[in-house]
Amino acid sequence: MVTVTAEPQNGQANQYGVDMNGEAHESAYRGFVSFTTISTLTLVIWVLCLAIGGVKHAWGWALTGIALSFVAAAIAALLRKNGWKVPAILAVFMTLVFLFQ
Repeated sequence: MVTVTAEPQNGQANQYGVDMNGEAHESAYRGFVSFTTISTLTLVIWVLCLAIGGVKHAWGWALTGIALSFVAAAIAALLRKNGWKVPAILAVFMTLVFLFQ
């Protein structure tokens, strides 16, 4: 996995001002990125579920997928570091349901 960071133009990387807590800032940023990833994957699952219900007329699968997406998002939020994998697995499963239902 490649990590991309933005470097300040004055060449002082990872320098925080006196009033800033660098560790708290980095922790908040990691939390934001994690929340955004989990939320995006959950929305992808919801769109897949709407497609399953609307195109395939399998509303039972659609409602099950939406219910499981809430569980997957909660588990992902608790796992933190690799939590995004839980909704990603569900998204792949719902894609397979859409393709083969």
